[in-house]
Amino acid sequence: MLDTIGPRVRPCWKTLSGTGTIEFRYTFRDESGKASPTVVEDANLPVTIVESSLEPEQTRRALECMLDAVEGTSFPPGVALSDPMIFKYQVWTVGKTSEPSP
Repeated sequence: MLDTIGPRVRPCWKTLSGTGTIEFRYTFRDESGKASPTVVEDANLPVTIVESSLEPEQTRRALECMLDAVEGTSFPPGVALSDPMIFKYQVWTVGKTSEPSP
């Protein structure tokens, strides 16, 4: 997943200011062996914010970057699933910290 989304999000991600981390929840549906972004009842978007230490404006911009990056993507889910829904959580870093960024 990171190999698919990372290159797409980097240009936008570099425009974010400040430092901190943001945790996203990605919602995908496994359709014929490909995981594609989807919207579920508890969220109106395929990517939602779990937690962020960024300023509110940068948090909003980071979400916009990620939504643009996942739009139209699909990838092999990597495991046999009993449920067609896939929820993936990832923490991304903004600015200069010790953790890797996209």
